[in-house]
Parts: sequence; C-alpha cells; structure tokens
Amino acid sequence: MILLSTLSYSKQLKQELVQTLLAFATVPELRALQPPSHATFRLSEGYMPVRERLVRVTEGHARQWYECPERDLPSLPDEDWYLTGERRKDQHQIAKEEQIRVFVEDLMSQWPETNISAPPDDTHDRYISVELAVRDARTCFQSWHRNAQFKEYIEQIQDILNTLPNDYEILEQHYSSVPLDRYVSRRAYVDFNDLIRNLPPHFSPADTADFDTWLFWDKEGDKDHSKLRELLACVSSRSSSGHEQRYARDLLKSFEALCEDTSVKLKPPEEFARQLRRHLEQAQRHVHDVYKIFCSHLQTGNWNAIMRAQMLPRLFKTSILSHLASDKIEALPPLWKMALVQYGLAITTLQRAERLVMSAGNMAELSSELQNVGHRNWDPMDFPEWLLLEIENNILIRPDQAQISRAMMAPSLGSNSVMQLNMGLGKSSVIVPIVAAALADKTQLVRIVVLKPLAMQMFQLLRKKLGGLLNRRIFYMPISRSLNLDIPQALQIRDILKECMRTGGIILLQPEHILSFELMGFEQLLSGNSELGNILVRIQDWLRGHSRDILDESDEIMSVRFELIYTMGMQRAIEFSPDRWTSARTARERGK
Repeated sequence: MILLSTLSYSKQLKQELVQTLLAFATVPELRALQPPSHATFRLSEGYMPVRERLVRVTEGHARQWYECPERDLPSLPDEDWYLTGERRKDQHQIAKEEQIRVFVEDLMSQWPETNISAPPDDTHDRYISVELAVRDARTCFQSWHRNAQFKEYIEQIQDILNTLPNDYEILEQHYSSVPLDRYVSRRAYVDFNDLIRNLPPHFSPADTADFDTWLFWDKEGDKDHSKLRELLACVSSRSSSGHEQRYARDLLKSFEALCEDTSVKLKPPEEFARQLRRHLEQAQRHVHDVYKIFCSHLQTGNWNAIMRAQMLPRLFKTSILSHLASDKIEALPPLWKMALVQYGLAITTLQRAERLVMSAGNMAELSSELQNVGHRNWDPMDFPEWLLLEIENNILIRPDQAQISRAMMAPSLGSNSVMQLNMGLGKSSVIVPIVAAALADKTQLVRIVVLKPLAMQMFQLLRKKLGGLLNRRIFYMPISRSLNLDIPQALQIRDILKECMRTGGIILLQPEHILSFELMGFEQLLSGNSELGNILVRIQDWLRGHSRDILDESDEIMSVRFELIYTMGMQRAIEFSPDRWTSARTARERGK
C-alpha cells in the first residue's frame, strides 16, 4: 500500500493503472483468480495456430528432390539430361508444396490439442520428414496453447474490472519547498592525489650491465681508399662546366662522409646467453623491489582503517605510470615525478633485457639491440610521455629518432622544415606519435596530415600508440565539398576543433579535407551566404594561428597534384582565350 500511495502522486503514472493495481489487492474475485502455471509466455507468437509459421517449420524438414518419387521420372523423347533434371525438380516442387499444404491443414485440425500426432496420410512421408516436422510443430502448439490460457486469464480479469465502479477522484497535487540545507558534503573516498602527500621513495637506479665490450667499432677512414680518392680527383680535374664541377664537389662530400662512417661488429664472449639471462633476472628483481617500495610509501599514513575496508586506490603498475600522462602530471609533485620516471626507466631496462634474451639466437638483432642503450640524447624528465610510449610499445627510442623529433618540434631556422629518413626506421610508427604527443600541449592544435590510402592505417596506429597510457584522443574530421553545412554545424566544427586543442587531442586529416574546408568559406561568400561564409573564414583564420601540422610523406602531399580547384557558376570560356595560347605559339614559331 505504501508503494501505491507513492505512485499516486507521480506525474508520469496514470491513475487508472493505480486503480487497477489497487483492485488486485482489495477485490476478492481478482485475488481468487490464479494465473496459468507456466514459467514463460512468448506472447509475440500469438495465441492460436499461425499457418505461415507451420509452413516454415515444415519446409525446414522437406526432403530433397532426389529423395522423392520424381527422381525416377523417365526422360521425354529428344530431351537431354539437363532438361530432364530441371523437369524433375519442377515436378517435385509442385508436389512438395501440395504435400506441405495438406500436412499443415492436418496439423491445424488438431487444435486446441497440444500433444499433436502425425497425420494418418502415409504420402506425407515421401516429401516430408514427418517425425521431425511434428516434433517442431508440437513445440509451436504448446506455446500457442500457453498464450491462449494467458489470454483467457486476462479476459477474466477484464470482466471483473468491468463490474467495478469506474469513477475515481483526481488527487490534488501538493508540493512543499525543500528546507535550506547548509551542509557541505565531503569527499567520501581516497584518490591517488591523497596518497602522494607522503614523501616519495628513494631507490638506486637499475644496474646496467656493461655490454659495450661486446661491440667493436670499425671506422671506414682507416681503410685504404687511395684508388677511390684518385678517381675522384680525376673526375674533378676533368670537370669543365659548372654543373660538372658541382657534381664533383658532391661526390667528394659523399667520400668524406664515407670516411667518417663507422661499422659495428659484435664479438660476444663465451656463454653470453647465460650473462643475458642473469641480467634479465636482476632487472626483474629490481622492478619488483621498486614496485613494492612504491606501494609501501603510498600506503604509509593514517590509512589503516581504509586499507582494512579495501577502499584505497588499487595500485597497479599501469595506474601508477598513468600519472606521467599529460592529463595527470600537472598534479604530480616534482619529487614524485622523478620517482615515477625512475620506475619507468627500470621497466624499460627490464624490457630491453627481455629483448636481449630473445635475440640471443640472432646476431644481427642482438647487435642492433646492444647499440641502443636508450635515453642518450633526450631526458625522460622533459618528455615523460615518450617514456610511457616506450613502455607500452616495448621499444626504445633510438638516438636518430629522438634527434629528428626534436628538430621537427623546434626547427633551427624557426620555420617549416622537411626531414628525410630511410624506410623502416620508424617515421610513422615512432617519430610521428612522439612529436604529436609533445606538440599537443593544449596551447596549439596538432594536425597530422596523411594520404588517403594511409589514413585508416595511421588512425589505427595513433590509437594504439597514444590511446593507452598516454590517454590522448584521436579526432577524425572528413570534410568534402559534398558536405552541406549550416550555421549550427559550422559552429559545432569550431567547438570540436577547440575541444581537441583544449584536451591535448590530435586530429587526423587528409590533404583534400584541409583544402575543401578552406575553399568552402569562399564558396559560401561568393554564393551570397555571407553569414555562414564569414564563420567558416574565421574558423580558418583561427586554424592558421593555432594549428601545427605534421605531414607524413610530405613529398607526395606537397605535390601539385593535390591542388584542389572548385568549379563554380556557368561554364564559359577562359579569359583572353584563345589569344592567351595562340600568341605564345606565334611568338615561338617566329623565333625559330
């Protein structure tokens, strides 16, 4: 009754429904009715046999034509085997449909029985698997019978309700003002920021094994290149034109670079695999010890009761390291940041030790792994998200990758820069993600521009590299001329762009998307839609002042083939035609 009283004052509930529920509780005739004793009712199947349903069930158990009498039909005169087979199939289809119709009629005649039996006609079995069809049809009959009983039960309820008086009094709505409450609720949980009020732990860095003695550096300048030097001197002496002299100077620069080049040879000691495994065990123990020290320092304090209630934040390795991401690192004290970076470096040392053990059987991979110690020309304290990317992807950023990335982030000339790197050295998989993560500092909008065939691959790569521990959102905004924008949609695009910059997200675009959006504003202005055109032009101006573009495969993207031209208005001849090309042709012919 308390529930019905509460429902009576609800704005959404109909009073007729409350009266009906009240009748079930107070009218003796309704309380005496017992519903059908079945667990489930499939009311959508109906409450009487449905012919179409039985036909579908029977067709599911129909025999193939080669199992029926039509298989033995003789061939007609001058009839080949293909036409004979088609005629047999057609005759079988006609006979099968007739048998199914009669079979279904025989089944429906047994209603309202639930335990139906097979029809007495033996001809059905020639075209239908009667036993299986009757079994499935019996299930349908049982469901229809249960629904029919439920329908009868509802009709009995309605008959009793019709005998009751149908007048009811509309209840007046009563509202009272909520009393003023000056109570200020306090946070009822403990988060990670509460735990880092303790002093950070101090631990020694991981022991790095000395593998430098395994590598030997062979300088090309120590070799005898006298014949090559004589050849270059001969080429330079015979150069006459300016082009040949420039070519000779370039060859000499290439020769000097060759002399400065060094090659690395690997000479591991005996039982080096055992040393690698020992180094791996030390790295595993160090990471385990550092994690235990972290947990003990974070849980130190007046957290005994909360710890027993299991209400402290869960301290997983990933949850601890995630505080080095850009969205959480601002709340991290400098000493705790240093401690987390040291923990991350211990994990990268462990990952490198695992890779060394796995590459023990491949000298080329082992040599490449030994050459890259990691973190030589960049500081993880300055780029903690690079450290997270290394941990999550089980890699170490190579010195050349870090050097190129920093040159892209801060070009020496202070203007646009183009970098070149050989294939397979991590341009798209390493350099682009770490540069984008460093530049997306919530003060500028980072746009990664890729070719259309590479767009989906780059999207998946960025989501994998930057969507985990780094927690960066990847935006994708395809825009073409076929897109009919209105003013609310244009403002929504502006808001999305600003949200991307504010949250440190990265937007992935194609060259035609940028050009289409730039030309769309001018098209709207020339078409007379000045309000929408001005909004689009202002958004484009905002992009010029706040965006930073990273072009993957810049040689293709900057090609003139990607120039986008909009055709507008009625077709007409080019200005000054045909004089603009006939005059040039005439001048060329007279100059011969």
